Amino acid sequence: MTISAAEDWLVAETERVFGTAFKSIESGPGEWSDAYLERVVAQAPAIRIAFLDGAARDGSALTVDTRWSVYLLTGWSGGGPRTRRRGSGGSIGTWRAIEVLAPWLHNRAIPDVGRVRVADAANLWSGALDRKGLALSAIGLSIAIDLDPELDESELADFLRAGTDWDLPGTGGPVDRDEAFNIPQGEAVA
Repeated sequence: MTISAAEDWLVAETERVFGTAFKSIESGPGEWSDAYLERVVAQAPAIRIAFLDGAARDGSALTVDTRWSVYLLTGWSGGGPRTRRRGSGGSIGTWRAIEVLAPWLHNRAIPDVGRVRVADAANLWSGALDRKGLALSAIGLSIAIDLDPELDESELADFLRAGTDWDLPGTGGPVDRDEAFNIPQGEAVA
């Protein structure tokens, strides 16, 4: 559960750092569809934290160099591009959010998971976002996560059962028989 633990910690720590400066801070997808963007726009200013991927290292133990993105979406009615990036009055912009959160997260240790490294920061400007009066930036993170191959079988209980429906042609019914069975566990036979 280390990827889940990293996600939960990043969300909680971001909420702790920003308090109420952002209306919505939660996990989200790595790639945004137009429909998802519309949902997030309604919650702006918003932060979404996404697990993107991870490459496995060579070695006998499995360590995955995971990549994450912290998306920072800001914008206000009537505010110009400069205001959306820099903020004004009591509102935070994406530049200031990066300046606060990136150094705070860099080199922090997530308990029982690994150390956070800031990999980059990006301006994700697009004409479509600009027309909506929004600014979107991102902080790229990397976290080396050790995935422990020693699992308790009970953690996989829901995945150790399978089922099938038997539909024999010419019998007239949609399903003649359904069956669930346990998947045998143990040593593989060569």
